Amino acid sequence: MGQTFASGQAGGDDPTGPSLGIIHSVVPGRLRVRVRGLRHSPKVKARLVRGLTRWGDLRAVSPSTETGNLLVLFDPAVSAQSVADRVASLVNESDDKHDDAAAEREWHRLDPRAVAAELGTSPESGLQAETAKQRLTAEGPNRIAVQRGRSAFEIAASQFQSVPAVLLLAAGLGSLLTGGIADAVAILAVVALNAAIGYTVESRSEKTIRLLESPGSAVATVLRDGSRLNVPADTLVPGDVMLLARGTTVPADGRICRSHELFTDEAMLTGESLPVRKTPEALPKAGIALGDRRNMIYRGTVVTSGTGTAIVVATGAQTEIGRVQLVLGTTSRPATPMERELGHLGLQLTCLSFALGGVVAV
Repeated sequence: MGQTFASGQAGGDDPTGPSLGIIHSVVPGRLRVRVRGLRHSPKVKARLVRGLTRWGDLRAVSPSTETGNLLVLFDPAVSAQSVADRVASLVNESDDKHDDAAAEREWHRLDPRAVAAELGTSPESGLQAETAKQRLTAEGPNRIAVQRGRSAFEIAASQFQSVPAVLLLAAGLGSLLTGGIADAVAILAVVALNAAIGYTVESRSEKTIRLLESPGSAVATVLRDGSRLNVPADTLVPGDVMLLARGTTVPADGRICRSHELFTDEAMLTGESLPVRKTPEALPKAGIALGDRRNMIYRGTVVTSGTGTAIVVATGAQTEIGRVQLVLGTTSRPATPMERELGHLGLQLTCLSFALGGVVAV
């Protein structure tokens, strides 16, 4: 508790102070730090998540813009000092560098040969094994770090935090204490039903978010050194040539090189209900929407028919689904217009009830 590493000790929110301070580092594989500039800054939060998800020995990353603290779960064999140094380096790097790195490459505008040349690979033989090994070390594994979601208790507790729910609970308790058993049962039943419905809906939403973090297929078929190999999906790197067939869950974003009646299901990413035909022809027009990029294939989508090959252009948190997961993890769901109106109405009714109660009491 309170241990300070070389990365520095937190100086509150002072922008000129040290990068971070260790709050807790006693438990192996668990580090909680206070990060300079994280509080009230979704941009810093996004930078930390995007940068830390590139490291395969980090198991979960949970930054909080409310407290300014960052919780990292990692392999116990890794020292807390090295993890703290990684965090500090991300905090000290400029926003421009991260913005440039995160800028989307318009691979769909390039010919497959141009894509292969830029990524130093061959559509016919794939990467060399040694090159793939070096890139895996430099780029990190093809994983999306898990961000801590809300627990079942947190979801359940949130159902009783609105003004109407509190008032109904108070009314039910008051009826119970004054002997109005029937009224108490009716009121509490309404509260319980509302909470059950809210809990069910929000639990399903959390499960959907967790699905975005799943690795999909555990094994990928690629070309390396001219040979067809089955490799762990988390070892894919940019430049790998994926072999696609019916039933394949795409493990990374790729640019189609060859296709034969190739169709994919992109519903989870674009909402398109029908399978999308994939072809290798370049699309030179700028600003083409994600769902219209017929020569691209994306992590998490499924090949429904046909065969083909694709050059990996993005892995892990740099994939489109990784960016979606990042947005989900760094933004809060805004209240819907109906929720705002109900909250406002509940507050008005509360004030009116207290006012009438005061008049009657007088």
